[in-house]
Amino acid sequence: MRAALAVAFLALSALARAADDGVLRYKVPAGEEGDRSWLVYARVQPQGSNFAVKLEFSRPPWGEDCKNRCGNAVLWIDTDGDPHTGIQAPGKPMHGADLAIHVEGVRDYVGESAATYLRAKVWQLAADATRMEDGEVIAELDHRRDTERLASEGKEVFLLVDATSAALPVGKACKVTYVPPGDKAVSARCKGLGTGAIAGGKRPAVGLPKAKTTRKSKRRK
Repeated sequence: MRAALAVAFLALSALARAADDGVLRYKVPAGEEGDRSWLVYARVQPQGSNFAVKLEFSRPPWGEDCKNRCGNAVLWIDTDGDPHTGIQAPGKPMHGADLAIHVEGVRDYVGESAATYLRAKVWQLAADATRMEDGEVIAELDHRRDTERLASEGKEVFLLVDATSAALPVGKACKVTYVPPGDKAVSARCKGLGTGAIAGGKRPAVGLPKAKTTRKSKRRK
């Protein structure tokens, strides 16, 4: 296992031992499993000045086996639990989301050959947004090069989303939402970046957490 992926596993394992905050599960409707890679589990938790995200798909979300039915999912995160900030889409489950995270397995064809990989794109959504594409792209990650931010092992995906933007609302509680294809949305409450690590509105330095470290995070002045 690669070093960066091992660190991600350690960080998310620690989160998994905490309360069941930030966890949503989706049960694929009977008869709909097919050969599609469905998102069936997501956990969102604060990790320093990042949101740490763990996803699990019903089958590996990228690679040769999934062909053209690879993983393709969008998570919506309302980072402050306030419906008046973020995307304004009254009546829709993502209303108030300040971040949208799109994770997908990709197959790029070059001549007769194809490269397969996992990528993630993160949008920051202001109150003038009515859809994901209205937001500002703040990260474009490729698991082959961005190994400290995006990693994959089998059916699982680990992602660290930098949340240091001064324009991103911060609260003690957040909400994560997933809208499955052709089905009802599922949501879960989560802990926001305004708890503990960012007391007083100060954000600690960005970076992957190191296992078994006791050094205190530096705070920005």
